This record gives sequence, C-alpha cells and structure tokens, in this order.
Amino acid sequence: MVALRLTGRDREQLSGLARSSRSARETRRALALLDLDAGEPVARVAQRYRVGRSTVYEWAARWADATRPRGERLRDAARSGRPPGTRDGVQEVLAGLMPTAPTAHGYRHPSRTTPLLLAHLKRGGVEASDTTVRRALHRLGYRWKRPRFVLSRRAEHWRQAKGGSRPG
Repeated sequence: MVALRLTGRDREQLSGLARSSRSARETRRALALLDLDAGEPVARVAQRYRVGRSTVYEWAARWADATRPRGERLRDAARSGRPPGTRDGVQEVLAGLMPTAPTAHGYRHPSRTTPLLLAHLKRGGVEASDTTVRRALHRLGYRWKRPRFVLSRRAEHWRQAKGGSRPG
C-alpha cells in the first residue's frame, strides 16, 4: 500500500491538472494519484491506467518529493534528440538555393535531385539526411515532380533546311 496522503490543496491542484493539462501523461498521473488517495489499491490503479505497479509507486514518490516545485512534479523529463539547428540550417540554405538553376552553381544536371542537394549542402558544410532535405523542401512549398521532356515537332520544311531532297 502506498502511504500517499494528500492535503486539500494537493487534491485541488491534482484535480486542476487533470482538467486543464495539455499533456495526456500529466493528466493520467494526476488521476492515478487521486485514485490512490481515494483508497484504491495500487494494483487496480496500475491496471486502470495500463502501467506497472512500480510506475504508480514512482508517480507517488515524485509527487511526495519536496525538492521539486509542485508544478513540475508530474511533468515529463526533457528528452534527448537531434537539435533543431540542423533542420533550420538546411531550410535556410535551400531557401536561397532553390530560385536558381543547378547549372548556375556548376552542376551539369538541369534539374534538382536529392543527391544533388545533399552534395551541395555538404560542400557548404551542412550535414543532413535525404529525409531532412525533403521535409525542408516541403516546408518551403516545393513539390517533387518528374521532369517532362517534350519532343519538338519538325518544321514543315525541315528537309529544305537540312539540305535534303525535294519532296515528290
């Protein structure tokens, strides 16, 4: 059994979190603590919120930890991940690059491809994945389309222009 005794102020704060929190995880933790305070067993609370019993004990211990500010006791910890600076840097470079033709930058290919853009970014010192490049282009409003090659029609007098034989 968890020795969780909530004061009236604690119940009020947890009820407010359960009603108005934007985080579903924080809401679930607050509701679980209110259920524990109402006298429900840990196993039933854990089953209701589909977590392990040790997780319920951890939530109760976090709420009882007086070293943390009350508003941060049930929040998620900061998560690790790739910093957004890479994404923003790629988008900046591509925003300046896309209005110009690839041939203006010394490339022989007349249209842009993901490997071409990755090579250009790498030349500029920006490392990115092809997914990052595609997402940045999408945010900038560009869409991938296949280049269409249109064959021109021959002029009516093409044989004369080429010095060919007379018709007939």
